[in-house]
Amino acid sequence: MPPVGCLLLVTAAAPGGHAEQKPSAQKVPPVLIAAFLILSAITPASASQHVYLIHGFGSNPLSMAKLDRSIRKNGFLTTNYGYNSLYKDLDTLGAQLYRKISSLPEDTVSFVTHSMGALVVRSMYRFLDSTARFPIIRRTVMIAPPNKGAEIADFFSSNQVITAMLGPNLIKMRTDTGSYANKLPKPRFGEIGVIVGVRKRKFWFNRSAKDENDGFITPEKAVLGVEKEVAVLKASHVLITIKRPTIELVIRFLKTGSFRDKTDGK
Repeated sequence: MPPVGCLLLVTAAAPGGHAEQKPSAQKVPPVLIAAFLILSAITPASASQHVYLIHGFGSNPLSMAKLDRSIRKNGFLTTNYGYNSLYKDLDTLGAQLYRKISSLPEDTVSFVTHSMGALVVRSMYRFLDSTARFPIIRRTVMIAPPNKGAEIADFFSSNQVITAMLGPNLIKMRTDTGSYANKLPKPRFGEIGVIVGVRKRKFWFNRSAKDENDGFITPEKAVLGVEKEVAVLKASHVLITIKRPTIELVIRFLKTGSFRDKTDGK
């Protein structure tokens, strides 16, 4: 992994793959994928772009409130989306998000997610198809996403009592290759940026982790290989969304499609 504070540029895989509505979903036609990519590239940065903020597991919209205010101050229309992460499974949550967005008249959407919020968006991708109307997905910023699962889910899901208390999604965030998180569709529309945190100090869970981590997950579990850029910050999993560097990076990516500060030549 790069040093803390550096940007790691990731070459995204060519757009493609499946966007499933049901287990028997059809492949998205290449023409539709090309249309998404072209239209997202020519859409103005903020005026017609509705940004959905999606909080993480066991949290609520309050955790995204500071980030929400900052994004709105930069001219974006936002929805700080709330959902019940402890009682509703990810399939249901993805379907609910899909129905909400597809029912609205907006033309372009972007997503800013924290933690399990990234899996809610990826679950939503299962319901995209070539017939239903859905806005253009312009950009997605995933903050500390357990895209390949979270080591802390492995740690706690081995206890049946804790698993029962924390609901149906804990086990879905395990890191084994057959887990729900690892089988979800990869985002293919628009530009994707990932922000991950690392902490040097060992505390509670991450004492057992072999690699640098944010207290819950390691950077290696956050990336999917389709990201345009990855930014690594010194931050904990819980507090990363309220850190000034995180907020600045999110707004920059929503505006320009890059974490790099082009005014400074970085």
